Amino acid sequence: MALELLKAMDAKCIIRDVMQTCGSGSSLKQSMCNHPVLYGDLCGLCGKQVRFSFAVPLGYIRKDLNVSANEMVELRNHEWKNLLLKKKLCLVLDLDQTLLHSVQSDCLSSKERAYFFSVMDCLKDNPNGTRFMSKLSKANMFTKLRPYVRSFLEEASQMFDMYVCTMGERSYSLAMAQLLDPEGKYFKDKVISREHCTKEGQKGLDVVLAPPKAVVILDDTADAWRRHKDNLIVMKKYRYFSTVSHVVNIETMEDESETKGELASVLEKLKSIHHMFFNPGIEMDAQSLDVKKVLKKVQTEASVEDT
Repeated sequence: MALELLKAMDAKCIIRDVMQTCGSGSSLKQSMCNHPVLYGDLCGLCGKQVRFSFAVPLGYIRKDLNVSANEMVELRNHEWKNLLLKKKLCLVLDLDQTLLHSVQSDCLSSKERAYFFSVMDCLKDNPNGTRFMSKLSKANMFTKLRPYVRSFLEEASQMFDMYVCTMGERSYSLAMAQLLDPEGKYFKDKVISREHCTKEGQKGLDVVLAPPKAVVILDDTADAWRRHKDNLIVMKKYRYFSTVSHVVNIETMEDESETKGELASVLEKLKSIHHMFFNPGIEMDAQSLDVKKVLKKVQTEASVEDT
């Protein structure tokens, strides 16, 4: 199996190295192969055509890539150990109205479109990651990044391995990930879009390599995560364009605060979750650790403070 052959590698490298092994021609006999990795319906190790009743689709890593259910268990066990070794958890991030806000230019008035084009150069990123807006010509769309998002991603990356999971189409999700992470430091090979979700209209952790007990989700839509509500922090929706109507001065445009906005607030919550998970106060077996228990405690304490 892939994990037995490459157990010193992290989960992503396991898959990539298996791909390279497949390309060079495996000497494994078909009768002995467990078919852990598939490309379409062909085993990546022995080349045999295989039809599983269930396989985990990982097409966001490489087109047509699937792994067997048993192999996914192995990969997750390995990723769990790897996360604990790095003292990190896994953070799954929504895009729209969580990290940014996009609008079709056709939805804006001609005056608004003209205004946004005119101020585009003024809304450039600065070293602190403040106001930033982009025009995607192919998608005929304006996108505004949520204030503090650059600092948020940088600080969160010290505590979490991060994925994007969105109901947007592949081309859009990759464009937004590129906008947020132009150097590929955070989301490389970890952008899950609508076509990779296993249940229509629903997001799920079944295609995430980290086990659910290590995953925190940030999303503005709770209903998208019906199967994983215990992993979810519901974000306040970020709507930038809907607050602007025929503005004439950039300084009058409403936006969230950099230091007191939603992302800054949630980052503090994530820091608490990370600290409590890795410093439980009592001796615990690694297999007993579960971020959902910590998240529930943090959410409960936050609710008490708000009352």
